[in-house]
Amino acid sequence: MNIVLLARSLSAGGAERQLACLAAGLRDKGHLVTVVAFYPGGALHDELDRLGLTVLTLGKRGRWDVLGPIWRLLRLVRTLRPDIVQGFLAVPNLLALVAARICGARAVLGVRASNMDLSRYDRLSALTYRLEALAAGWADLIVSNSAAGLDAAWRRGFPRAGMVIPNGIDTRRFAPCPDRRAGLRRSLGVEPEHILVGMVARFDPMKDHETFLAAAARLSSALPAARFVCVGAGPAARLEALRAKASSLGLAERLDWLPFRPDPETLYNGLDVLVSTSAFGEGFSNVIGEALACGVPVVATDVGDARAIVGDAGAVVSPADPEGLADAVVGMAGDLGALRDAARRRGLRFALPTMIDATEAAYRRLCEPKVVHVITGLGVGGAERTLVNLVRAPRSGARHVVVSLSDASVLGGSIEGAGVALHVLGMRPAMPSPLAVLRLALLLWRERPAVVMTWLYHADLVGTLAHLVAGRPGRLIWNIRCSDMDLAAYGVRTGLVRRAVAALSRLPAAVIANSKAGLDFHTSVGYRPRRTRVIANGVDLERFRPDPETRARRRSDWGVTAAEVVVGMIARFDPMKDHLGFCEAAAQALARHPALRFIMAGRHVDAANTVLRHVLEHPGLRGRVTLLGEVEDVAGVLPGLDVFVLSSAFGEGFPNVVAEAMACGVPCVVTASGDAPALVGDAGLVTPVRDPRSLADALVGLANAPEERKRLGERARMRIEAGFDLEGMLGKYRALWDNSPGPAGKGVT
Repeated sequence: MNIVLLARSLSAGGAERQLACLAAGLRDKGHLVTVVAFYPGGALHDELDRLGLTVLTLGKRGRWDVLGPIWRLLRLVRTLRPDIVQGFLAVPNLLALVAARICGARAVLGVRASNMDLSRYDRLSALTYRLEALAAGWADLIVSNSAAGLDAAWRRGFPRAGMVIPNGIDTRRFAPCPDRRAGLRRSLGVEPEHILVGMVARFDPMKDHETFLAAAARLSSALPAARFVCVGAGPAARLEALRAKASSLGLAERLDWLPFRPDPETLYNGLDVLVSTSAFGEGFSNVIGEALACGVPVVATDVGDARAIVGDAGAVVSPADPEGLADAVVGMAGDLGALRDAARRRGLRFALPTMIDATEAAYRRLCEPKVVHVITGLGVGGAERTLVNLVRAPRSGARHVVVSLSDASVLGGSIEGAGVALHVLGMRPAMPSPLAVLRLALLLWRERPAVVMTWLYHADLVGTLAHLVAGRPGRLIWNIRCSDMDLAAYGVRTGLVRRAVAALSRLPAAVIANSKAGLDFHTSVGYRPRRTRVIANGVDLERFRPDPETRARRRSDWGVTAAEVVVGMIARFDPMKDHLGFCEAAAQALARHPALRFIMAGRHVDAANTVLRHVLEHPGLRGRVTLLGEVEDVAGVLPGLDVFVLSSAFGEGFPNVVAEAMACGVPCVVTASGDAPALVGDAGLVTPVRDPRSLADALVGLANAPEERKRLGERARMRIEAGFDLEGMLGKYRALWDNSPGPAGKGVT
């Protein structure tokens, strides 16, 4: 990969040191790396030169020298043609976005701080942070060095996506060294019995040196053996003010002031305790990680990820609490030997190769095609759960962005939890709107996807119109998820939408269906796609499997006795699923086999559903049917069943939930809708649609034949393993992202 890393300067700050380590590590892995800095010089410039890295500067002469450096950066990236441009901190992030857009590279924003107190800085700095948040939606990836930093970025307006890659520490360089320890302490006149407490930080309001000085004053009396050193750099006026403060606290004879130096590992080794007193803004503190790697215990304020970094190798106290900080140092003074060992172990957790490998993997992922998925909503349905499986898969072969036309519903959290960007347009159900088209078009223009994939009729319509308005970025692919829909059950609008979509069906580069029945049906109602492909749904065989523990727990929750046979159906309350026909079959089956119990789950399948409630008051059903409502964890329900039923009256494509039940070793009874019969094959039973008597016969037959249930369940699991696993589905989608779907007019299955 060709990578540009962009920084304000090459001073010895934490972000800059991480940039230098990353540049060297990526270069050693065979990538072409160019480091670009606004200003010439800096402590790290010569180090990067010695390592043989290409370092270019934009010749910025001062804060208000803006246009010239920007112009030089744009010319530079046009020449370099990088694959990746990553910024470090706010201003470089903004310029990385501009540069990447100009040269067609992927833009990566580097978040290095958490809760910045912008009142401590001037208006221009505050404006820069706000602009960064406004522009962050244009980034291809947001990388934070801390969980606290990513959370803070979200709260100030960044899109709710991104990843955390903790800073890497060179644990060979930063390691315990008795010679370095002795040399530094000798140079400072520190005796063996002294406890040297140090702070290493630039002179910045964020670092709160005042708390360090106040704590040092308290320690001077509480711990007479304590000596102090403060290492840093910054404005001369700030340093003088801190020196004056130290003198007023009586620290002049016990405190040394040192500048930053090119061998910070020597400084750390000389310390007995490192103190970090940041009041705000920290993400992952390099200083804490480096000190730990050198075997130095740490007392840090609870800012950023300090608590997670320090762990058992020190103490964490509240910000701006000199008394608590001093008490923590006193408490550690008698156990420094054990704490040094713990510190070294802790520091090794953040070894540099881990950070470099994680960053390289993220960059490689960025070079995969970007796919924007547009779906009507994110309730717990088959299409929605297939989409979630696809975007959450670690080897999907694409970078995913999900757009829900309506809301985030139940599954939105699963998408965001996987670090996938989710955009919600707030469109009313069944009401495609011009505003939704325009908002989606803007998003597509900004994202520049390789593929736009739409799921379900309304998304097909809105997505196609937005794709046209945005200038047709990437290939448009429709994803059909149903078959012979009875539109009379859904109202006039849905029928109009499908007719409009059929009229537009020559526009997509391809139309994908999850069932042959779905593809055949849509061709019969006027779809004329240029290319087609059938990709059956795949099941996560690790998640959906026979599970005796889950089975026992669920049946206990439901109050099922050993003699009862549990029949379940999981489907949204919808005319297509024919819940009323299922209930009629259940009543008939119960009349012949009273030991049957029924479990029903799905969106609106709950006590608030007055239609269902009325039906379940039937004397033959009362007390024998449990309603669970919408369940996100379907894998936590299916193992508790003895038989699974899908009673669809029409419209099925490839029913996800049937495949998942089969993977759990549960025998299935399905109606002859869509590809459901082909899915169960000889591992289940098929009945006619809208035929409660036949369905009841099948249920009673299985209830009376436990050995047959066991045989069908085992065969069902093997059938899914052989042809419908998640990895097989992902492989077909990976081929789809990377290649055109085949010659025009040819169908590929």
